[in-house]
Amino acid sequence: MDQLREHAGKIAIGVVVLLGLAWFMMSSGTGVEQVQSGKVRFVCVETGETFWLPRGEMRIPPCENPKTGSATLVPAIEADGVVMVTERFRPLLEQLEKKNKWIDPKTFALRPSAD
Repeated sequence: MDQLREHAGKIAIGVVVLLGLAWFMMSSGTGVEQVQSGKVRFVCVETGETFWLPRGEMRIPPCENPKTGSATLVPAIEADGVVMVTERFRPLLEQLEKKNKWIDPKTFALRPSAD
């Protein structure tokens, strides 16, 4: 019992840290949303369309666009309401440079449509 009292402060700090971490991970305060019940968001650099593809299937980007058949899909996330490709896929965007009409090469954000 004395050991429990000795370490009560450390235990309390640990509990607070874990609760804070759990809150951070579960809240939308990060502004990033990329998963939709077992699916991964992809964006087509050629058409600007986004697709949710099943997570379980092995894919190596660029993936095939199910509508056009072109290998122009790259993984994307949504941060603060903007669909974007993460910088880790910069080499892939460079590879697709001639087909890329929708992803800004500087910000990696999906450009808004001209509608």
